[in-house]
Amino acid sequence: MPKQVNKNIGLTIRALRAKNGWTLEDLGCKIKTSGQMIYFYETHKHTPGPSKLLKLAEVFKVSIGFLKGEVNNNLENPKEGATTEADILWRDQYNNAMKKNEELWNENRQLKDTIADKKKLIDHYEATIEKLKEEILELKKQA
Repeated sequence: MPKQVNKNIGLTIRALRAKNGWTLEDLGCKIKTSGQMIYFYETHKHTPGPSKLLKLAEVFKVSIGFLKGEVNNNLENPKEGATTEADILWRDQYNNAMKKNEELWNENRQLKDTIADKKKLIDHYEATIEKLKEEILELKKQA
């Protein structure tokens, strides 16, 4: 009979890895396994053994019970509406994504403003060049 895979572990590993901004390979190095094996954990193809679970818990600074989805620590944060480590994790990930989105939007706005300023400058230079061409033609006619 095939070994039962705990899907909570994979989802939790993926969420914690994303929260920390680590690649599959980054996490693999931290627990002395391959990025491919981390991928297998996250996609429920394999379940980490006890020694890897312990290393994962140490790296993420959570309990093994939390990794397995067996623990609800009720870390209440009424201001943010989060009640569990998983809620806090997903809220943090969402907030980080929203912050990055706002930063990118502001950067995009600044680039658009810079482009608009450059276009105005180019238009000014082109108008000046046209005036100079007209003056040169006028001077040639007078000569």
